[in-house]
Amino acid sequence: MPRTSQQLALFSRSALLALALVAVGPGLARAATIHVPADHGTIAAAMLAAAPGDTIDIAAGTYTEGDLTIAKDLRIQGQGAGVTIVQAAATPGVATTRVFTLGAGSQVTIADLTVRHGRALGDEASAAEGGGIYAFKATLTLDGVAVTDNQAACVSTTSMCSDSRGGGVYAALGATTIVNSTIANNRLPTATCAGTCNLGSVEGGGLYTDDAVIGGSTISGNAIAYPEGAMAYAHGGGIYGRSIQVIDSTVSGNTSPQSGAGIYIWGYGAARLEATTGGGGAAAEPARLVAGRRRGPLLPSSSAAPTNNALCPTCTRHMVA
Repeated sequence: MPRTSQQLALFSRSALLALALVAVGPGLARAATIHVPADHGTIAAAMLAAAPGDTIDIAAGTYTEGDLTIAKDLRIQGQGAGVTIVQAAATPGVATTRVFTLGAGSQVTIADLTVRHGRALGDEASAAEGGGIYAFKATLTLDGVAVTDNQAACVSTTSMCSDSRGGGVYAALGATTIVNSTIANNRLPTATCAGTCNLGSVEGGGLYTDDAVIGGSTISGNAIAYPEGAMAYAHGGGIYGRSIQVIDSTVSGNTSPQSGAGIYIWGYGAARLEATTGGGGAAAEPARLVAGRRRGPLLPSSSAAPTNNALCPTCTRHMVA
């Protein structure tokens, strides 16, 4: 069966990642597999001992380790999302750190495990971003991963809160590939302030991304809590992004107090949806995705400036919800 342009794009990105590894040359031959807990008792210790290009192979089990920072090219490999669980705390909503942080320039694959119970905290001066996974100027691949029950929350001692983005995953200024994965039940919860909160932007209950290809995955049950302050700009209960392709996936049951309960595309961005279903299981129309509690077509903004979006050629800011 001929491949569609979207499927080819997904394949091409995977192929490019493979070629990039081959280009490492002699370094690839030295790549090692480090086993947790057989070689090192914790994931953090294994990552510290690893060299660029190594694989951290994590046995089945539950590992309560937060603030795991990856500053080199690594593969983090579990034994299946149902049996290898990496969590920042034993229960959701109590941790003070996210689970994984990717350093700028790193190329990281996380495969076959669950990332849960992370909680990225912000305040009046700093944004809360990426409750489960934070990647800035990094290349992130999630393969067979469940990102669940994470939060990015503002806890302020004043009446002001900075931005909150990516309750499950925050991936900005880098390529993101998500295949055979689930991003579910993540939150951008109501901020905690001294008095009524005046909020910044609140975006991406499940996923905040600039550039992502999503295939064979489910984005569901993610939410943005209704903002208390009049300053809030709250969009994208499931996904908030600029340039995304969603292929053979389900986006459903996500909520947002304003626009884009399922997917919100900002600025001059573009979304391509293929064989993707929304809430209720109905196939998504080319210019409409039903998901969450709001629904509507791609909507042009008040500006007439065109974009290259094939779904809505005259849209400048548009929403899929």
